[in-house]
Amino acid sequence: MTFNPDGTAIFDGPMTMSATWAIKGENFCITMRIIGDKCHRFAKTTGGLDAYTDGVLELRLRR
Repeated sequence: MTFNPDGTAIFDGPMTMSATWAIKGENFCITMRIIGDKCHRFAKTTGGLDAYTDGVLELRLRR
């Protein structure tokens, strides 16, 4: 996924689709046609970030 400074994004995986993103309070929100609006709160961890939705771990980003 590539996030552009203008709030647009491109998901390039099994299929390619556009998205938008925004910071809302302490949340990072992504809007995509297939998932609707998803907002995550990120926490820095050793080696990357964990993303929580409604307090539940949903995504891990690692380098």
